[in-house]
Amino acid sequence: SPAAVPVPRSLCGCTDSRRKQVFSFTILKRVAELITEGLYRGHSKSECIFSISVDYLDKFGQDRMFEALTWRFNNEQAAKIKWENFNPRDFNEVALEYDLKPQLVKWYSDEPQMSGDAPTAPTAPAESCDIFLFNANAIFIRATTFCKKDYMDSEEGLAALEGAKRCPMSDSNAKAKAKSAMLSLDNIAKRQGRVAVCQFVEAIAHEVRRKMR
Repeated sequence: SPAAVPVPRSLCGCTDSRRKQVFSFTILKRVAELITEGLYRGHSKSECIFSISVDYLDKFGQDRMFEALTWRFNNEQAAKIKWENFNPRDFNEVALEYDLKPQLVKWYSDEPQMSGDAPTAPTAPAESCDIFLFNANAIFIRATTFCKKDYMDSEEGLAALEGAKRCPMSDSNAKAKAKSAMLSLDNIAKRQGRVAVCQFVEAIAHEVRRKMR
């Protein structure tokens, strides 16, 4: 049966996109894992469908809520997990149909559409966009799933974030490009494993450092 769980506003009161990204890719995953483990650890359950909603205040002080994450789980998946040794960072890989919703992408990207405002003009000309930094930002976000190093809040991660902000594009185009960059890590993981993923991410970080000189 579906379960809707609003996330406490104290966790969502982020003022910049980086902290919102950490919330979206780390805290939400942990909350999802705790909910699922609480239901399935030591218990027999039929297949369940879950959803987590984010409750936050927009810039006008108005309450806003949107569905951020959905996933499925069943007894067959639960039987594969030794919960006492399970790493919550891996939950998105074992949950069925783990799906971060488009509204969440808009929220952590600080897009004005989330509060119903009209889009604003880009603050930087398109020619200042370095698509490598845009892709690096997406890769550093996805790396939280695979690597122990926190690339998002590293010097390289913050530089990639600033570079990504200089790439004005439509919602659909930005989402497609970011998803493509993130999936590149998933493909490496499937072919070569996590160690290869983190080696690749470190090479991306090295190139970002080179651009910062």
